Amino acid sequence: MRSGLLDKNSIKKILIIRNDNIGDLICTTPAIQAVRKRFKNASISILVNRYNKDVIDGSGIANECFVYDKLKHGRHKSRLSAWLEMYRTFSEIRKREFDLVISCRSSYSPSVARMAYFTGARWRLGYVPQKGILPRFFYNIPVVAEKKPLHEVDKVYRLVASLGIENDNEGLAINIPEAEKNRAWDFLKEHGVKKDNYLAAIHISSRRPENRWPIERFIKIINFLTSKDIKVVVLWMPGDDTNPMHPGDDRKAESIKEKVHGDVILYKTESVKELIGVLSLCKLAICLDGGAMHIAAALRIPVIALFGSTDLAVWGPYGKGHTVIKKEDGIESISAKDVMDVINSKLPKRLMEKERMVVK
Repeated sequence: MRSGLLDKNSIKKILIIRNDNIGDLICTTPAIQAVRKRFKNASISILVNRYNKDVIDGSGIANECFVYDKLKHGRHKSRLSAWLEMYRTFSEIRKREFDLVISCRSSYSPSVARMAYFTGARWRLGYVPQKGILPRFFYNIPVVAEKKPLHEVDKVYRLVASLGIENDNEGLAINIPEAEKNRAWDFLKEHGVKKDNYLAAIHISSRRPENRWPIERFIKIINFLTSKDIKVVVLWMPGDDTNPMHPGDDRKAESIKEKVHGDVILYKTESVKELIGVLSLCKLAICLDGGAMHIAAALRIPVIALFGSTDLAVWGPYGKGHTVIKKEDGIESISAKDVMDVINSKLPKRLMEKERMVVK
Protein backbone atom coordinates (compact mmCIF):
# COMPACT_ATOMS: atom_id res chain seq x y z
CA MET A 1 0.00 0.00 0.00
CA ARG A 2 1.44 3.42 -0.95
CA SER A 3 1.84 5.63 2.11
CA GLY A 4 0.30 8.58 0.27
CA LEU A 5 -2.92 6.58 0.01
CA LEU A 6 -3.37 6.08 3.74
CA ASP A 7 -6.99 6.80 4.54
CA LYS A 8 -6.77 9.93 6.66
CA ASN A 9 -10.11 9.13 8.28
CA SER A 10 -8.85 5.76 9.53
CA ILE A 11 -5.80 7.28 11.23
CA LYS A 12 -7.03 8.31 14.67
CA LYS A 13 -3.85 8.24 16.76
CA ILE A 14 -0.41 9.37 15.60
CA LEU A 15 2.89 9.29 17.47
CA ILE A 16 5.80 11.44 16.32
CA ILE A 17 9.29 10.60 17.56
CA ARG A 18 11.97 13.30 17.73
CA ASN A 19 14.53 12.49 20.39
CA ASP A 20 17.40 14.82 19.53
CA ASN A 21 18.48 18.25 20.71
CA ILE A 22 16.64 21.57 20.96
CA GLY A 23 17.33 22.72 17.40
CA ASP A 24 16.35 19.35 15.93
CA LEU A 25 12.93 19.46 17.57
CA ILE A 26 12.35 23.10 16.60
CA CYS A 27 13.17 22.23 12.98
CA THR A 28 10.58 19.45 13.14
CA THR A 29 7.69 21.68 14.22
CA PRO A 30 6.68 22.76 10.67
CA ALA A 31 6.27 19.10 9.66
CA ILE A 32 4.29 18.34 12.82
CA GLN A 33 1.90 21.20 12.01
CA ALA A 34 1.56 19.87 8.46
CA VAL A 35 0.69 16.39 9.78
CA ARG A 36 -2.00 17.94 11.96
CA LYS A 37 -3.49 19.69 8.92
CA ARG A 38 -3.54 16.44 6.94
CA PHE A 39 -5.03 14.33 9.75
CA LYS A 40 -7.44 16.84 11.28
CA ASN A 41 -9.42 14.24 13.21
CA ALA A 42 -6.39 12.47 14.68
CA SER A 43 -4.88 12.87 18.11
CA ILE A 44 -1.16 13.62 17.84
CA SER A 45 1.32 12.57 20.52
CA ILE A 46 5.04 13.17 20.53
CA LEU A 47 7.96 11.34 22.11
CA VAL A 48 10.90 13.55 23.10
CA ASN A 49 13.68 13.55 25.66
CA ARG A 50 13.36 15.68 28.77
CA TYR A 51 16.12 18.02 27.59
CA ASN A 52 14.11 19.37 24.64
CA LYS A 53 10.57 19.01 26.04
CA ASP A 54 10.31 22.70 26.98
CA VAL A 55 10.44 23.59 23.28
CA ILE A 56 6.93 22.24 22.65
CA ASP A 57 5.35 22.69 26.08
CA GLY A 58 2.26 24.83 25.62
CA SER A 59 2.73 25.17 21.85
CA GLY A 60 -0.45 23.25 21.09
CA ILE A 61 1.11 21.24 18.27
CA ALA A 62 0.66 17.95 20.16
CA ASN A 63 -2.17 16.58 22.29
CA GLU A 64 0.14 14.53 24.49
CA CYS A 65 3.84 14.34 25.21
CA PHE A 66 5.83 11.26 26.25
CA VAL A 67 9.20 11.98 27.85
CA TYR A 68 12.30 9.98 28.65
CA ASP A 69 15.85 10.81 29.74
CA LYS A 70 18.98 10.02 27.81
CA LEU A 71 21.78 8.52 29.88
CA LYS A 72 24.23 11.20 28.70
CA HIS A 73 22.01 13.96 30.09
CA GLY A 74 23.01 12.89 33.57
CA ARG A 75 19.68 12.29 35.35
CA HIS A 76 20.18 8.53 35.47
CA LYS A 77 23.05 7.10 37.47
CA SER A 78 23.18 3.85 35.54
CA ARG A 79 22.31 2.39 32.16
CA LEU A 80 19.86 0.04 33.90
CA SER A 81 17.93 2.95 35.38
CA ALA A 82 17.68 4.59 31.95
CA TRP A 83 16.46 1.35 30.35
CA LEU A 84 13.83 0.81 33.06
CA GLU A 85 12.42 4.27 32.46
CA MET A 86 12.39 3.65 28.71
CA TYR A 87 10.58 0.34 29.27
CA ARG A 88 7.87 2.06 31.35
CA THR A 89 7.46 4.78 28.73
CA PHE A 90 7.07 2.30 25.87
CA SER A 91 4.68 0.14 27.90
CA GLU A 92 2.45 3.19 28.20
CA ILE A 93 2.85 4.01 24.50
CA ARG A 94 1.88 0.48 23.45
CA LYS A 95 -1.31 0.75 25.50
CA ARG A 96 -2.38 3.67 23.31
CA GLU A 97 -2.44 1.44 20.19
CA PHE A 98 -1.24 4.08 17.75
CA ASP A 99 -2.31 3.79 14.12
CA LEU A 100 0.76 5.59 12.76
CA VAL A 101 4.22 6.37 14.10
CA ILE A 102 6.54 8.81 12.32
CA SER A 103 10.27 8.78 13.08
CA CYS A 104 11.08 12.41 12.38
CA ARG A 105 14.80 12.00 11.94
CA SER A 106 16.38 13.46 8.82
CA SER A 107 18.33 10.27 8.17
CA TYR A 108 18.19 6.62 9.20
CA SER A 109 18.76 6.03 12.92
CA PRO A 110 18.88 2.41 14.15
CA SER A 111 17.89 3.37 17.71
CA VAL A 112 14.86 5.39 16.56
CA ALA A 113 13.89 2.65 14.11
CA ARG A 114 13.74 0.21 17.03
CA MET A 115 11.66 2.71 19.02
CA ALA A 116 9.19 2.96 16.15
CA TYR A 117 8.90 -0.81 15.89
CA PHE A 118 8.37 -1.31 19.62
CA THR A 119 5.47 1.15 19.69
CA GLY A 120 3.37 -1.58 18.08
CA ALA A 121 1.83 0.94 15.65
CA ARG A 122 0.21 -0.52 12.53
CA TRP A 123 1.98 1.91 10.19
CA ARG A 124 5.58 3.00 10.76
CA LEU A 125 7.17 5.75 8.67
CA GLY A 126 10.86 6.60 8.66
CA TYR A 127 13.98 7.17 6.63
CA VAL A 128 16.01 4.13 5.57
CA PRO A 129 19.42 3.93 3.86
CA GLN A 130 19.86 3.07 0.19
CA LYS A 131 20.70 -0.55 1.06
CA GLY A 132 19.87 -2.93 3.86
CA ILE A 133 17.03 -5.31 4.72
CA LEU A 134 16.90 -4.67 8.48
CA PRO A 135 15.80 -0.99 8.28
CA ARG A 136 12.83 -2.02 6.16
CA PHE A 137 11.90 -4.58 8.80
CA PHE A 138 11.36 -1.75 11.28
CA TYR A 139 9.42 0.48 8.86
CA ASN A 140 6.56 -0.61 6.63
CA ILE A 141 6.48 2.87 5.09
CA PRO A 142 10.17 3.29 4.28
CA VAL A 143 11.51 6.43 2.61
CA VAL A 144 15.02 6.31 1.18
CA ALA A 145 17.17 9.13 2.54
CA GLU A 146 18.79 11.40 -0.03
CA LYS A 147 22.40 12.46 0.22
CA LYS A 148 21.96 15.93 -1.26
CA PRO A 149 22.13 18.78 1.28
CA LEU A 150 18.76 20.11 2.42
CA HIS A 151 17.85 22.17 5.44
CA GLU A 152 16.75 20.04 8.39
CA VAL A 153 13.23 21.48 8.12
CA ASP A 154 13.01 20.43 4.46
CA LYS A 155 14.42 16.95 5.14
CA VAL A 156 11.68 16.22 7.64
CA TYR A 157 9.07 17.72 5.31
CA ARG A 158 10.27 15.37 2.57
CA LEU A 159 9.62 12.44 4.91
CA VAL A 160 6.02 13.36 5.75
CA ALA A 161 5.32 14.26 2.09
CA SER A 162 4.96 10.50 1.52
CA LEU A 163 1.70 10.76 3.50
CA GLY A 164 0.21 13.05 0.88
CA ILE A 165 1.27 16.15 2.80
CA GLU A 166 2.21 19.31 0.94
CA ASN A 167 4.55 22.01 2.21
CA ASP A 168 2.25 24.91 3.10
CA ASN A 169 5.18 26.95 4.43
CA GLU A 170 4.34 26.40 8.07
CA GLY A 171 6.75 28.33 10.25
CA LEU A 172 8.72 27.16 13.25
CA ALA A 173 6.51 26.76 16.31
CA ILE A 174 7.50 27.57 19.87
CA ASN A 175 5.62 28.56 23.01
CA ILE A 176 6.63 31.64 25.01
CA PRO A 177 6.18 30.74 28.70
CA GLU A 178 4.58 33.78 30.31
CA ALA A 179 5.97 33.15 33.80
CA GLU A 180 9.56 33.00 32.55
CA LYS A 181 9.02 35.97 30.23
CA ASN A 182 7.67 38.09 33.10
CA ARG A 183 10.50 37.01 35.38
CA ALA A 184 13.05 37.98 32.75
CA TRP A 185 11.37 41.35 32.19
CA ASP A 186 11.40 42.10 35.93
CA PHE A 187 15.12 41.29 36.02
CA LEU A 188 15.86 43.46 33.00
CA LYS A 189 13.91 46.40 34.44
CA GLU A 190 15.95 46.17 37.64
CA HIS A 191 19.04 46.55 35.43
CA GLY A 192 17.83 49.68 33.69
CA VAL A 193 16.05 48.29 30.62
CA LYS A 194 13.01 50.25 29.44
CA LYS A 195 10.33 49.25 26.97
CA ASP A 196 11.64 51.57 24.26
CA ASN A 197 15.23 50.27 24.54
CA TYR A 198 16.76 48.22 21.74
CA LEU A 199 17.74 45.00 23.54
CA ALA A 200 20.30 42.67 21.98
CA ALA A 201 21.04 39.15 23.23
CA ILE A 202 24.46 37.57 22.95
CA HIS A 203 24.62 33.82 23.58
CA ILE A 204 28.25 32.74 24.07
CA SER A 205 27.94 28.95 24.37
CA SER A 206 28.19 26.01 21.99
CA ARG A 207 28.30 22.30 22.77
CA ARG A 208 31.00 21.66 20.17
CA PRO A 209 34.50 23.04 20.86
CA GLU A 210 35.15 23.73 17.17
CA ASN A 211 32.11 26.04 17.09
CA ARG A 212 33.21 28.28 20.00
CA TRP A 213 34.41 31.85 19.53
CA PRO A 214 37.10 33.64 21.61
CA ILE A 215 35.57 35.46 24.57
CA GLU A 216 37.73 38.54 23.89
CA ARG A 217 35.87 39.07 20.61
CA PHE A 218 32.51 38.80 22.33
CA ILE A 219 33.70 41.54 24.68
CA LYS A 220 34.54 43.76 21.70
CA ILE A 221 31.07 43.19 20.28
CA ILE A 222 29.45 44.07 23.62
CA ASN A 223 31.52 47.26 23.89
CA PHE A 224 30.52 48.13 20.32
CA LEU A 225 26.83 47.69 21.09
CA THR A 226 26.83 49.52 24.42
CA SER A 227 28.65 52.47 22.79
CA LYS A 228 25.47 52.91 20.71
CA ASP A 229 23.27 52.93 23.85
CA ILE A 230 22.05 49.44 23.01
CA LYS A 231 21.17 47.31 26.01
CA VAL A 232 22.96 43.96 25.95
CA VAL A 233 21.96 40.80 27.81
CA VAL A 234 24.53 37.99 27.86
CA LEU A 235 23.24 34.42 27.91
CA TRP A 236 25.18 31.20 28.29
CA MET A 237 25.05 27.54 29.14
CA PRO A 238 25.34 27.51 32.95
CA GLY A 239 27.85 25.32 34.72
CA ASP A 240 31.52 24.54 35.17
CA ASP A 241 33.60 24.18 32.02
CA THR A 242 35.31 21.11 33.54
CA ASN A 243 32.04 19.15 33.77
CA PRO A 244 32.42 16.29 31.21
CA MET A 245 28.65 15.74 30.87
CA HIS A 246 27.43 19.33 30.72
CA PRO A 247 30.29 21.81 30.34
CA GLY A 248 29.13 25.34 31.10
CA ASP A 249 30.41 28.87 30.66
CA ASP A 250 29.98 30.45 34.09
CA ARG A 251 33.64 31.42 34.12
CA LYS A 252 33.42 33.10 30.69
CA ALA A 253 30.36 35.06 31.79
CA GLU A 254 32.23 36.37 34.84
CA SER A 255 35.15 37.35 32.61
CA ILE A 256 32.78 39.38 30.43
CA LYS A 257 31.37 41.15 33.47
CA GLU A 258 34.87 42.14 34.60
CA LYS A 259 36.23 43.31 31.24
CA VAL A 260 33.45 45.14 29.36
CA HIS A 261 33.54 48.94 29.27
CA GLY A 262 29.83 49.70 29.43
CA ASP A 263 26.90 48.24 31.29
CA VAL A 264 26.07 44.66 30.42
CA ILE A 265 23.38 42.40 31.86
CA LEU A 266 24.22 38.80 32.69
CA TYR A 267 21.14 36.58 32.79
CA LYS A 268 21.73 32.99 33.87
CA THR A 269 19.20 30.60 32.35
CA GLU A 270 18.91 27.31 34.20
CA SER A 271 16.21 25.94 31.90
CA VAL A 272 15.16 26.10 28.25
CA LYS A 273 11.97 27.89 29.30
CA GLU A 274 14.01 30.66 30.92
CA LEU A 275 16.07 30.99 27.75
CA ILE A 276 12.93 31.26 25.62
CA GLY A 277 11.43 33.80 28.02
CA VAL A 278 14.35 36.25 27.91
CA LEU A 279 15.00 35.85 24.17
CA SER A 280 11.36 36.70 23.44
CA LEU A 281 12.07 40.22 24.77
CA CYS A 282 15.03 40.88 22.46
CA LYS A 283 15.27 42.68 19.11
CA LEU A 284 18.46 40.97 17.92
CA ALA A 285 20.25 37.73 18.79
CA ILE A 286 23.95 37.09 18.21
CA CYS A 287 24.62 33.38 18.67
CA LEU A 288 26.90 30.52 17.93
CA ASP A 289 25.47 27.46 16.19
CA GLY A 290 23.17 25.77 18.70
CA GLY A 291 19.81 25.62 20.42
CA ALA A 292 19.64 29.33 21.31
CA MET A 293 20.04 30.22 17.64
CA HIS A 294 17.09 28.01 16.65
CA ILE A 295 14.96 29.36 19.51
CA ALA A 296 15.61 32.93 18.36
CA ALA A 297 14.71 31.98 14.77
CA ALA A 298 11.47 30.37 15.99
CA LEU A 299 10.68 33.61 17.88
CA ARG A 300 11.15 35.55 14.59
CA ILE A 301 14.08 37.51 16.03
CA PRO A 302 16.79 38.53 13.52
CA VAL A 303 19.77 36.28 14.13
CA ILE A 304 23.46 36.83 13.46
CA ALA A 305 24.92 33.32 13.66
CA LEU A 306 28.63 32.52 13.83
CA PHE A 307 29.31 29.09 12.35
CA GLY A 308 32.28 26.80 12.76
CA SER A 309 32.30 23.27 11.35
CA THR A 310 28.53 22.80 11.07
CA ASP A 311 26.93 22.69 7.62
CA LEU A 312 24.96 25.94 7.44
CA ALA A 313 22.91 24.65 4.46
CA VAL A 314 21.44 22.06 6.85
CA TRP A 315 21.52 23.83 10.20
CA GLY A 316 21.42 27.56 9.48
CA PRO A 317 18.70 29.62 11.21
CA TYR A 318 15.43 28.93 9.39
CA GLY A 319 13.38 31.79 8.04
CA LYS A 320 13.96 35.31 6.76
CA GLY A 321 16.05 38.14 8.16
CA HIS A 322 18.94 36.05 9.48
CA THR A 323 22.64 36.27 8.62
CA VAL A 324 25.23 33.51 8.97
CA ILE A 325 28.94 34.30 9.13
CA LYS A 326 31.17 31.38 8.21
CA LYS A 327 34.73 31.18 6.88
CA GLU A 328 36.68 28.34 5.31
CA ASP A 329 39.42 28.52 7.95
CA GLY A 330 36.94 28.02 10.77
CA ILE A 331 35.25 30.19 13.36
CA GLU A 332 38.60 31.51 14.64
CA SER A 333 38.88 33.39 11.34
CA ILE A 334 35.75 35.45 12.04
CA SER A 335 36.82 38.83 13.36
CA ALA A 336 34.92 41.18 15.65
CA LYS A 337 34.74 43.63 12.74
CA ASP A 338 33.04 40.99 10.57
CA VAL A 339 30.26 40.81 13.13
CA MET A 340 30.09 44.57 13.66
CA ASP A 341 29.57 45.14 9.94
CA VAL A 342 26.58 42.79 9.96
CA ILE A 343 25.20 44.38 13.13
CA ASN A 344 25.28 47.80 11.48
CA SER A 345 23.28 46.44 8.54
CA LYS A 346 20.51 45.31 10.88
CA LEU A 347 20.23 48.23 13.30
CA PRO A 348 17.51 50.87 13.01
CA LYS A 349 18.71 54.11 11.42
CA ARG A 350 18.53 56.03 14.70
CA LEU A 351 21.12 53.67 16.21
CA MET A 352 23.37 53.56 13.16
CA GLU A 353 23.75 57.32 13.29
CA LYS A 354 25.28 57.21 16.75
CA GLU A 355 29.00 57.68 16.91
CA ARG A 356 30.77 54.40 16.34
CA MET A 357 33.38 53.01 18.63
CA VAL A 358 36.65 52.17 16.83
CA VAL A 359 37.74 48.63 17.64
CA LYS A 360 40.97 47.29 16.21
